[in-house]
Amino acid sequence: MILQWENCQNLQQLQQKVSEILLKTDELALASLTKWDDLIEAILRATS
Repeated sequence: MILQWENCQNLQQLQQKVSEILLKTDELALASLTKWDDLIEAILRATS
């Protein structure tokens, strides 16, 4: 399921679609997504 072609009428509908996608996603993929902020922070610290 890809959100780019979805037209949600309101925020609640968008939240529902995102929830459905996340529930179908395996733990490893979710873990990699949640580490993004840590990666950005590490890059910013390393370059400053």
